[in-house]
Amino acid sequence: MSVSLNPREALCFQKPLTTGLKETLIVTNDNAEPVAFKVKTTAPKRYAVRPNFARLEPGGSVAITVILHNPSKEPGDKLPDKFLIQSTIITADRAHLALQDIAWENPDESAGRKIFQQKLRVEHLPAEGEEPEEIDAPAPEIALSPMLENDEKSPDAESIVTRCKKSAGVPREIMRVSLNPGSALFFQRPLTRRITQMLTITNNNVQPIAYKVKTTAPKIYYARPYIGKVKPGESFSLLVTKRESQDEPPAVKQSTDKFLIQCIVIPPEQEHLSVEQIWASPRAKKEENIYGQKLRVTYVSSTRVHFLAHVSESSKAIL
Repeated sequence: MSVSLNPREALCFQKPLTTGLKETLIVTNDNAEPVAFKVKTTAPKRYAVRPNFARLEPGGSVAITVILHNPSKEPGDKLPDKFLIQSTIITADRAHLALQDIAWENPDESAGRKIFQQKLRVEHLPAEGEEPEEIDAPAPEIALSPMLENDEKSPDAESIVTRCKKSAGVPREIMRVSLNPGSALFFQRPLTRRITQMLTITNNNVQPIAYKVKTTAPKIYYARPYIGKVKPGESFSLLVTKRESQDEPPAVKQSTDKFLIQCIVIPPEQEHLSVEQIWASPRAKKEENIYGQKLRVTYVSSTRVHFLAHVSESSKAIL
C-alpha cells in the first residue's frame, strides 16, 4: 500500500510568491512493513525538497520541507507545477540496498516490488487582503450544536451535528463533521511570539466535503491551507498561526477573536472541480447548503496548558 500524505491533493503557496517560501508535506507509513519514498517535481529548478527520499518504519512519519527557489516561470510555461511521491515496501531482499539503488523506474512487480505513485498539484492562494477572511457580519442562520453554549464542558474533540433547511445530499438532513480541538484554539503566553496550533477536520459523512476557515481577526491570524477538501471518513490537519506582536495583552484580558469553519458537501457533479471553483459556485452562495462551526480563541498561561502539550508538540513537529 502507498503512504499517507498531508496535504493529499495540493501544496498551497500563499502570494506574494517570494524566494524561500516554504510549505510542509507530511508523509506517514500506515503499513506493517518499512517503506521507502521518493519525491519528484515537474519543476526541479523552481523547488528544493528536503529530504527528497527517506525510509519510514511502520507507523512513522516525516515532515518534508518544500522550498520555492525561483518564483518566476519560464516563458510559455502555463501548466501548473506538480509533485510525484513514489513509495514502495522494503522487502527482505531489498533491506540491504541504499534507497537510491532501489529500482524506482522499472520495478519487478512480480517480486512484490510495486511502486505506488501519488500526485500533488501546486496551488497559489490569494495574498492576504485579496480574499476577504474577516467575518464582517453575523454568520448565516446556522443551527450549531448545543456544546457551543457551554464551552467549558466540551471536550477537545466532539462530533459536531449541524442541521439545515435542506439535506444537500446528506442522509437525514444531518451533516457530521468533527473538529479537534472542538471548542477553542489555545494560544500560550507570551503572545508576542509567533505561535502555531493544529486544527484537524474529520469528515464523517458518506460524501466528500470542502472546508473554508474564516476569522474575525485576519491581521492577527492566518490558516494554511485555509480552504481544502476532505474525503469521506478521512481527516485533514491544517495549521493556524498567530503572528508576532509587539505588545503582550494584560494577564486579566481574554481574547474576543473567533474562527468560523464552514463546510459544504461536494456533489458528484462537482468532484472534478478545484476547491476554489466549488466555493465560487452558485451552490456555495446559498445559506442552506453551508454548515458552520465556531471556535473561540483562548489565551492560557504555562500553568494551564499541560493538558495541551500533545497539541503543541504535534504542531512543532511539522513546522
